[in-house]
Amino acid sequence: MNLPQSILHRYRITYARLEGTRYVGNLDMIRLWERSLRRAELPIAYSQGFSPQPRMHFASTLPVGFLSEMELTDIWFTSFIELDTLKEKLESNLPAGIKIRQIMEISLSTPPLQTQVKAADYQVEIFSTTLEDLQERITSLLEKQSIHRERRGKPYDLRPLIFSLKLGDTRQSLEMTLSCQESATGRPEEVLSALDLDPLAARYTRKTLHLTDPRGKG
Repeated sequence: MNLPQSILHRYRITYARLEGTRYVGNLDMIRLWERSLRRAELPIAYSQGFSPQPRMHFASTLPVGFLSEMELTDIWFTSFIELDTLKEKLESNLPAGIKIRQIMEISLSTPPLQTQVKAADYQVEIFSTTLEDLQERITSLLEKQSIHRERRGKPYDLRPLIFSLKLGDTRQSLEMTLSCQESATGRPEEVLSALDLDPLAARYTRKTLHLTDPRGKG
């Protein structure tokens, strides 16, 4: 039976993924949330059909091995829950590798979360001893009109997916803002490859997800 929209409540949860979940894949992360919600005995809303699933939207898949300071998940419940109560129940049942930052109730008519994400900020710590010319490499890369790459056997242009790229607080780190849309996603490890750096010799942290274009284009 379909529940009337009027009795559903949609909450947006902002959280960090720390060391304990660095190597948890996307499907396992979904299952982790499902188990935690059931253990917390929260009034979860379920999808319809032969195999009902908890109604959840995840903003953007975090690659395995990445840390994150800002992940977003929307969850639907069949009754109102006080924000402090929801936070307490989640924190008591989620693993230590997930830290709740914020919870808010949002409109049921808000578009699907994954369609709202426009870009992501990353910090990349580089484990290399040959970085003397890194600023020159960055400048040269950004001056290019196109950067031809290949992903899963399909060619694509990386350049329009790089919104910003600069040295971090130290010469051993980079800060970058990349497109993070369903049909146009920039990967920080691919940026490292384009800079002739080893993408495996780095530590990646997603700092922020932008729900509007950070370049001011809507």
